[in-house]
Amino acid sequence: MTTVFVDLVSLDGSRPEGTLRFSLERLVLGDPDVVPSAVEVKIRDGKARVENLLPGAMRVRVNAGCWSKDWQVSIPAEGEHDLLELLEWQAEDFQETVWAALSKRVEALENTPAVDLGPVEKRLDALEGAPVVDLAPLEETTRQLDNRVTALEGKPDPQPFDPTGLEAQFAEMQSRFEEVNTRLNGVPSPQDYLPKELTADNDALDESIAPLFEWGAWLSAHQRLNQVDIEIVGSLSEGMAEVFENTLLIKGLPPLTYGNKLEIYSKCRVEFAKDNEVHYVPLHHNVCLKANTEGVVLQDREPRFGKEPGDTFRKALEKGCDTFTVTVHYFTNL
Repeated sequence: MTTVFVDLVSLDGSRPEGTLRFSLERLVLGDPDVVPSAVEVKIRDGKARVENLLPGAMRVRVNAGCWSKDWQVSIPAEGEHDLLELLEWQAEDFQETVWAALSKRVEALENTPAVDLGPVEKRLDALEGAPVVDLAPLEETTRQLDNRVTALEGKPDPQPFDPTGLEAQFAEMQSRFEEVNTRLNGVPSPQDYLPKELTADNDALDESIAPLFEWGAWLSAHQRLNQVDIEIVGSLSEGMAEVFENTLLIKGLPPLTYGNKLEIYSKCRVEFAKDNEVHYVPLHHNVCLKANTEGVVLQDREPRFGKEPGDTFRKALEKGCDTFTVTVHYFTNL
């Protein structure tokens, strides 16, 4: 068996790529050329190699770059041969074909316009006249970085992260948050600061203050947090004075408390008016509110917590007063 190879180089020194094809030919009378077998290899970097070729007449096609040509060649019986050498002494037109291709290439190169190197020369002149770059700062920075890298490489490896301390801090913060949240739950909401009407739909209250309505007075009561505000406004008469002298038990309101004590008085402010102008205000708060197991008691009493019924309303009648206003504030635990 025979091995044939090629080694091609272009005029510009580059190595072409392409294909190298060998086909076995056999002439048959009356028929065109018949190719019963063929082998084709790639030309890479200008080189190709075909092994185990059958000796005898064959057709070879060289297709490299933009040039392609077929030749008849006789493959020797054995050995390793350069295809170009075989063609040089076997193919009559090989020399002419190669030189014709070379001449065309040379002619094309000769007709190529000359390259204007003026801009390149100007650029080179500008570069030659440019100031020299001082690389000292960059070199110093590089040395400093190298020193820092060396120092870091000399440090011991960091210890594995221990979450124990962080978990303890988180647990403490969570405990404090729960404590604050508990305290916040005990803080009144903005709605709790709004006054709450205590007289609406309060049958027990309406029934207990019926004597006030009978003698021309009305009562309003509101609660804001743990403070209860009561106001009684009405006409002054003998019957009204008797209502307060006999003690008025008001039911349906939150109980009056002060710490753990229930039996305690809460002083009231009383104003008496004549012709819609304040005419008489007692020097002592003789009307007071007292805690009771059934409600709160409003009574006219003697000054300084006297036990006998007072005459505050009757004195106002003697002064010609015709209306009165009683206001009282007390605290409750409800």
